[in-house]
Amino acid sequence: MTTMTIRKRRTFAELDALAAAKSVEEIIVEINAGHRMAGMPLTDDDIAVIRRIDAGETTTEVELRRLLHELTDQAGDATN
Repeated sequence: MTTMTIRKRRTFAELDALAAAKSVEEIIVEINAGHRMAGMPLTDDDIAVIRRIDAGETTTEVELRRLLHELTDQAGDATN
């Protein structure tokens, strides 16, 4: 007979605490591993953004807006 372990979902506060205990380099390695498995490894630019966010030079919100603006511009260029 096999047994199954049921895990309680972690709260955002618990996830934040786990992330805070890791270095940015450990976080980059883990993110890149997941992206590589999906066939989309991180670029040097992606890694630089993660480091800037970690250093407090930018925020995820600012970077998301920048990315959306960049993609919108590229989509506009493709239709012209």
